[in-house]
Amino acid sequence: MASLRNPKAPPGYYENLKYLGKRVRDVGRVGLDRPEEFLETLDEILEDYKAGRINEDTARGRLLLLYRLTFPSKNSKVRSWDRRTRIMDRSRIREAMRSL
Repeated sequence: MASLRNPKAPPGYYENLKYLGKRVRDVGRVGLDRPEEFLETLDEILEDYKAGRINEDTARGRLLLLYRLTFPSKNSKVRSWDRRTRIMDRSRIREAMRSL
């Protein structure tokens, strides 16, 4: 099985991360930089919540962090995305928060 970690990442980069590089493949540049990574992380958070591995408050906090990272002022890597893509990802995350 291929590693989910990006070989360009510095040592120890993934130690404090919950999903990226552990359950979600880190592709492209190091860190959350592609819409697919955001959506896969969203799915993993919801899966953990439904399976009872995390409670509602924890899931909501992780979703809020994911939502915040779709803004270029908080994550410069999303600056290259089309504006429509950012809006679509935000709406999917808000929809997931409402479903909790």
